[in-house]
Amino acid sequence: MDVAVSCMKRGACDVMTKPLDPEVVLQVMHAAKEARRETRTAIPTGSAPERQISSPPPGLANRSESALRVANTEWDLSTHHIDVLRALVCGAANKTIAQQLGCAESTVEFHVTALVKKARIARRSELIARFWTAF
Repeated sequence: MDVAVSCMKRGACDVMTKPLDPEVVLQVMHAAKEARRETRTAIPTGSAPERQISSPPPGLANRSESALRVANTEWDLSTHHIDVLRALVCGAANKTIAQQLGCAESTVEFHVTALVKKARIARRSELIARFWTAF
């Protein structure tokens, strides 16, 4: 499990466990390559690529981006954490976030768990509430 956590912190979008079927590995690799290609064409160029996921409630767009910057500073977030948090605070479900980011739902669950730990709270709902009230 430590290897999986280490890989995810370094930017892996998913982790496969043994035993591995070579055909499944190839299929997953090709799917990941295609998802990455599609994502790259949709990402605006710049120093920090941001994916368009879910929109914040009307009137809160500036506040949400400002809160994301503060949360990033407070909680030392990775790019993946920021992407997941951005969608999460807009009400997206894990499955929807996974589809929008082109990763597995388990990967989103991993990042949500990491966010909850970094915020030192117990539940996803508390994370969302803290995001909108504290920042």
